[in-house]
Amino acid sequence: MVHQNAGLLDQRMAVEWVRDNIEAFGGDPSRITLFGESAGGISVDLYTYAWTKDPIINGFIAMSGTALLRVASVTPGNFSAWYGVSKKLGCGGEEKGKDTLACMQKQKFEDILASFKGQTDFSSPNPFGVYPDNQTAWHDYFELGRKGQFIKRVRHWSFAKRLTC
Repeated sequence: MVHQNAGLLDQRMAVEWVRDNIEAFGGDPSRITLFGESAGGISVDLYTYAWTKDPIINGFIAMSGTALLRVASVTPGNFSAWYGVSKKLGCGGEEKGKDTLACMQKQKFEDILASFKGQTDFSSPNPFGVYPDNQTAWHDYFELGRKGQFIKRVRHWSFAKRLTC
């Protein structure tokens, strides 16, 4: 099965790259801040729950978007929109398994965006949204927040944490 939240895993890979290369640009790997606004804020906040054991990031700014706003808009197991796009780009569908993701990762973003045109199997307002997999996203952020199961840093602020802590 393809990991539905591949974009969140890509975000982590980007953070690791920054950690490993920031000194070459005059930066400090112990002072990395992740910032996002709106959907980016949701993504930043999702990160604070996903990588509690190895955060890398020192500061978080989730502006106008939190994990609490993330609603599972994709039914787990319903990948029709994803496979519709992957087939249009010649990457196959479910039958190709992980090869589909590998092929899609090689596509130009312009081609991926263009492949959305005419797509009719979008089963929800956001068919490519994050869904709970208990690795990168969860069902109940209120409960996780109540239990303190998120990355805690001095420079961490988000609306979600203000409500739950």
